[in-house]
Amino acid sequence: MRRAVILVLSLLFAGLYATPEINLDHIAHPKRKSRSSTTVDHATYLQLISLGQIIAVQNGYSLTILGAQIPGGDRDTSYNGIVKIRAIEQNPNNSVVIYQLHEMGFFPDTMVQMRGGSAMILVQNTESEYTILQAYTETGELRPSFPVGVFFEPQGSRATSLVIRGSKKLHTSEDGFGVNYVAAVDDSGRIDPTYQVFTPIMPIASGVVSVGVTRESVPNSSASISPFFGSGSGPVVDVPLLGGIGMFFVSNTEEENVVIQAISTASPPLESSPEFSLDFVPPSVGTDIMLFSFTGFATNVGYDKGIMAMAFTRDGPDITNNTTEVLLSLVDITGLTPSYSLEPRGWVNFINGVRGFTFNDAEPDSFGLISVIDTRGEPTLNKISLAPALTVYPVGRAVRAHLLPQISACVNDTLKVSVLAMDEFGNIDTTYYGYIQLDITDPNSPSVRVFDFNSGMAPVQISSVIRMLNGRAIAYIVDSEPETLSIKASDAEKTMFYDLGYLGGEESVSAYILPQAGTPAIEYRLVMPSRDALFNNELYIVTLIAVDRAGNIDRSYNGSATLTPLLGTPTFSPSILNFNRGVTTFTIFDDEAEDVILRLSGELGEQNLNFTFYDQSAGGAIFSDLSEKSVLVNAENPAVIAIINRSGINAAYSGNITIAVDDPNVNGSVRCPSFVRVTNGVGSFTIMDSEPEEFVVRFSGDSGIAGARVDVRACLQLTANLPAYGSVNNGNDTLRFRAVDGLGALFPYSPLSSPIHIEIQEQNPNGSATVSTNDPVMFNGVAYALIEDSEPETVRVYANIIDRFLLPTFEIYTSEYGYLVGTIVFRYVGVDESKPVSFRLYDPYPNPFNSALLFPVSLDKPGEVSIEIYNILGEKVRTVFNGTLERGEHSFIWNGRSDSGAVVSSGVYLYRVVSAGVCKAGSVVLMK
Repeated sequence: MRRAVILVLSLLFAGLYATPEINLDHIAHPKRKSRSSTTVDHATYLQLISLGQIIAVQNGYSLTILGAQIPGGDRDTSYNGIVKIRAIEQNPNNSVVIYQLHEMGFFPDTMVQMRGGSAMILVQNTESEYTILQAYTETGELRPSFPVGVFFEPQGSRATSLVIRGSKKLHTSEDGFGVNYVAAVDDSGRIDPTYQVFTPIMPIASGVVSVGVTRESVPNSSASISPFFGSGSGPVVDVPLLGGIGMFFVSNTEEENVVIQAISTASPPLESSPEFSLDFVPPSVGTDIMLFSFTGFATNVGYDKGIMAMAFTRDGPDITNNTTEVLLSLVDITGLTPSYSLEPRGWVNFINGVRGFTFNDAEPDSFGLISVIDTRGEPTLNKISLAPALTVYPVGRAVRAHLLPQISACVNDTLKVSVLAMDEFGNIDTTYYGYIQLDITDPNSPSVRVFDFNSGMAPVQISSVIRMLNGRAIAYIVDSEPETLSIKASDAEKTMFYDLGYLGGEESVSAYILPQAGTPAIEYRLVMPSRDALFNNELYIVTLIAVDRAGNIDRSYNGSATLTPLLGTPTFSPSILNFNRGVTTFTIFDDEAEDVILRLSGELGEQNLNFTFYDQSAGGAIFSDLSEKSVLVNAENPAVIAIINRSGINAAYSGNITIAVDDPNVNGSVRCPSFVRVTNGVGSFTIMDSEPEEFVVRFSGDSGIAGARVDVRACLQLTANLPAYGSVNNGNDTLRFRAVDGLGALFPYSPLSSPIHIEIQEQNPNGSATVSTNDPVMFNGVAYALIEDSEPETVRVYANIIDRFLLPTFEIYTSEYGYLVGTIVFRYVGVDESKPVSFRLYDPYPNPFNSALLFPVSLDKPGEVSIEIYNILGEKVRTVFNGTLERGEHSFIWNGRSDSGAVVSSGVYLYRVVSAGVCKAGSVVLMK
């Protein structure tokens, strides 16, 4: 299929590119997981990616990619089948036309033939309207794709000029959130879909324009443009237009303002575009507005669905944004009546970078609604380009995966994990079948074994796909060591950021593997689900264990006990509990928000089991992002508080949350406010600690709010200073490590043991390079080690950070050596002045490599050097370096990323190093 795509695109853009390609990494979510081990090796569902979500125009052509996907995310290249495209039009009159790629071009075809697990189509709409697209098979052999919403803008008349639109604020090293396009427009600014030339081989309108950087605030050519179609990048590129639209990406490693412009290369030419200004900002600055739902974009009739709008930085919400206004509206495509409600309505401002909305629909809309979003005010944000389609199902239809594990087991005994397909109201959908992504974090890997019950107890890896039959997926875990396991579950049939699968969201809990008791059990112990709170209308599994005096499980205990309700009206089952090898479980459910007491009676005594169920709509549980990060010493560390229920942030809640700190040194080093005001479910504060230590922060709220306890670690940052060049047989070249606080100042830190372990890797691995100590002592924030080499070569220096109060400032990490601190080029003293330096292009190393590949270069005089990486199809992946170097030894690192900043997959790559008319080429293997 890929060869056919390349062939046709080559014909379409003849003379522009040698090997055109479509770079889908730009429009996929940047933090998308790679596929895990799976018990199924064939396609089970369809994926649909439409560029119309970015921009589409009436009578234009929206490029759409179809994929037959294996659970876990990989494409099934062996699949060859017929797929149909369902187009749900706002004005249903069959105005949508589907063009499929055939050997001779794109032609109208209602039946799409997939080959090699993929297909390419163009979607045209002769009307301006909202449309929902979905791919499906008539036989039902593959699950339909997640619905995608597209708005076809009104078309213009004959084009007279060019215009650039899209993202105006981008992060440095932009890797996919900012998409820009150039369009051929008429005098009113509307896009002309007929521009420019009809090619006889492909019945679509195509053209080409030149897009280039005209100014940089720091003029050093750091900005680069790459077209969506084709390969190559640089300050000026040709951008093909389809239906009057051409997409491209702009990247930059520097924080600055960049101005770009589009120029017509046609005859007669169109008027050049006005200059378009882009600001490249740090990753911590909000650039985009994003829509997100913790539980996906499918729901049931009558349920209050939480949707969150976020001023998005690279790592999360911009909590400093309280002024930008946001508008969220919905277009009901298939509803019989305007049955939905959305609160709050109209323009509302962000609060700590977030705004929560609640959606409800009184009727099932098979293909849902399209969310449309806009912003105004300062700071400015890019308008959202990818809008999710909401889907509303009848009550009883599963829309989420609910994780119900046994919470505790003894070493070498089985721990049962169940995942249920449920609707929003806690009903199990016994008609649902599919696959679940199960991820288990094993601190002492490989002590854990996992078995898929619905696949005949087939053994699977700790990160695997398991089958769901009749609404249930079941796995059994056996652990040979006592430890705490983290268990996560989500729909394995998902693909993109907005497509969380038909069972949306992800749930996680902790499970506790305990040692075997050495003496008989003396009491029962309740092991609660490791969740923030228990909510009404939600099913939970509770685990009871029989333990000895040391708290270990008595595997010989097989007694029984009974449960009797004392307070509340919960539903629980069974009421008679039979222990097996010291463990038993029961389920509990309550449709009320209330306190519950169950009386447990048995051979080992009697005790009360206390539960509190919280109202999902009125209250929730306190969550703080302090639980996910360390704070920096002496810095004002921003933190967010959110009131969450099962659907996400509870936008209906406003109130005060009390903060209390347990400072172990009781010296007042920790400073934070005593309370935080939460508005629409979100609040923010800052916290500071003047010394490295661990402390506890406790949050509490109203009676309807579940409190939280967060363990926090205040840390320093480890920096390093290495010489760029070392002298052979000198012995005085110094490696210097420093502990600095959050302000970058040296901190007088003197741990009792060495905080780091140093490793080195030689270009010529013969032991000629040595360090004076691999474990330097740190005193008053500084640690030293001497490095020596008896021959000229490049040496890489790594550091493993042992001290828990030190955070790395280094980007590249390898499992074998630790963090890459830097490289040192050893040479003879005076080589630059008195000794000749030979010209040599070395082989890159290590090969195979994991995360970083080093290219050493030696020049006997100043000269041009080019280092490029290609994939096995001959398409350029990365320009590592292209410029002029001085005489001497040099080295460059490829970090396994493309020119766009995307992480490339494992495999064979080709390299090409050129200098002074000499070309060195070869292959390397990236293994992850």
